[in-house]
Amino acid sequence: MEILRLRPRIRPEIPVVGGRGIATRDDAERLAANGVQAMLHGQSLMTADGISAAVCRLIG
Repeated sequence: MEILRLRPRIRPEIPVVGGRGIATRDDAERLAANGVQAMLHGQSLMTADGISAAVCRLIG
């Protein structure tokens, strides 16, 4: 994910949003562990068979 490459260049006090390539809970946890405070989950939810189930899988 591109944001993981860029995160070290962004000052810690600036909120960071991840917006591409987030399809699984592991993806979300990896971003959070690297200081990403918010995530956009567009395609992974819109292409899921059931949006509610997909959200539950992402947030646990």
